[in-house]
Amino acid sequence: MIISDAARDALLAIMNDEGVETISLVAVGESCCGPQFGLTLDVPAEDDVIEEINGVKLAMNPSYKEQANDLVLEAEVTAEGTKLYWASTCTKGCCGE
Repeated sequence: MIISDAARDALLAIMNDEGVETISLVAVGESCCGPQFGLTLDVPAEDDVIEEINGVKLAMNPSYKEQANDLVLEAEVTAEGTKLYWASTCTKGCCGE
């Protein structure tokens, strides 16, 4: 997984405001590529692995690790505020590749 510098800065600001040290990568649905992922401020599960990516502590179920390698989290500043989005969510061999 890649977290851009802009996304890192946005995440760290949110985490600081909420008083949390770790964000969690969670499955929020399924597609042809497998799980679709989201981020939460939930306390990591007991069996989660925690990695530091570009200065952000990220917890995830170990079964997501391989699929998460291809994720790219970006941030864009808009008039409504900073928007976090997945710039890439497809793994090799899916989504028409």
